[in-house]
Amino acid sequence: METFVYYVVIFYIYSFIGWAQEVIQSIFKFKKFINRGFLIGPICPIYGFGSVMITKFLTPYVEEPFFVFLTAIFICCTLEYFTSYILEKLFKARWWDYSHMKFNINGRICLECGLAFGLGAMAILYVINPYVVDPIFKVFDINVLTTITYVILFLQLVDTILSFNFISKLKNISNSIKSDNTEVITKEVKRMLEASTLPYRRLLESFPDMKINNRLSLIRTKLEEQKKKYLKYINNSKRKYKLAKKQAKKYK
Repeated sequence: METFVYYVVIFYIYSFIGWAQEVIQSIFKFKKFINRGFLIGPICPIYGFGSVMITKFLTPYVEEPFFVFLTAIFICCTLEYFTSYILEKLFKARWWDYSHMKFNINGRICLECGLAFGLGAMAILYVINPYVVDPIFKVFDINVLTTITYVILFLQLVDTILSFNFISKLKNISNSIKSDNTEVITKEVKRMLEASTLPYRRLLESFPDMKINNRLSLIRTKLEEQKKKYLKYINNSKRKYKLAKKQAKKYK
């Protein structure tokens, strides 16, 4: 039980730190407070999950900082990539896009963020965990921390249900738009969100770069992908045919 509580505490500490860091960035960029993330509460769970994984798997290697740095980049970028992929499949929306940044993979992750994750992991293992998290367990009784943990988990469950309910309705909004163009759909959904209730406007402010699809646009995307594969196959066949024709002329 103590181990479970330890990792839950780590999850929420770093989820809050991640949320605070994103809020501070937004204040500098947009000159106003924006409640970042999917959830209503002041946490960004992806930071919490990443920190738990780093603490769990990399603590035994704290004496090898270069290995910690590189492995943390791999762990966090993998987590971010698949989080982006899963959320896109669930809600038919691309919530963040790094396509405009150098050394990105499908716009889901990029080198700049990866390096930041590596530095963050160093701070977690060499500063925050030993000097902040571990002392908490020395000061507070484990029974008190366990009670607090269960209360927070209950509140988190309520927050998650409400937040996902709001996000899920985006699919209904996007599917009501008769277009197969992602830019048109995104623009129209954003227009609707701006005129909607506070939770939806918050999503718009939290993810200004999100791209939204619907059934028609997904079908169009699949058809375009199949078309590209077909054209690539035709071009390869033509090249092979021309090459075979040249070789046949040599032997005549």
